[in-house]
Amino acid sequence: NTEFERIIKDFNLVRSRLMVLKSKSCYSIHQDPGWRLHIPIKTNPGCLFYFPDHKEHFHLEEGKVYKVNTTERHTFINASFTDRIHFIGCLYG
Repeated sequence: NTEFERIIKDFNLVRSRLMVLKSKSCYSIHQDPGWRLHIPIKTNPGCLFYFPDHKEHFHLEEGKVYKVNTTERHTFINASFTDRIHFIGCLYG
């Protein structure tokens, strides 16, 4: 009976989790097997999705829900002095 459980059921998510990206760090450029739902819980303007093949970056704002095509090559950059926290779930089907 949590908000996370409601979101998982409403969006039919699998492999859902909270992900923390430490300050001043990033992920390697990679592709995921499917689309992901991202809900920023703690973020700031220094936290960016980057898609190198398109030379585009996006800041995901707190309080919004994003469906992200993570089958495209991407990374996430935290160029700030605070940790970033997202609730992430894999979209099923």
